[in-house]
Amino acid sequence: MATSDRYVEPAEQQSETRATGPDLSRYDVVLVAIPLAFFSAVLFGHLSPISVQVAIGLGAVFSAIAVVDALFVNPPRPGQRAP
Repeated sequence: MATSDRYVEPAEQQSETRATGPDLSRYDVVLVAIPLAFFSAVLFGHLSPISVQVAIGLGAVFSAIAVVDALFVNPPRPGQRAP
């Protein structure tokens, strides 16, 4: 018979912990920021006098900054778990 040492919280405790909202890590924010930068760039390109191609280029620059920050400036550390 297989056993597991994992503890499963009762449903009452799970609902209490989820009521505060999700715990987002720095990398979750980066993953949201990348498509948000492109979406904002396309919207800005359509609403402003600059071309959409230039706006998408600016969105790519902001996305690249987010990726460089997540990979090289504040990289994940070995043994560090996300909250």
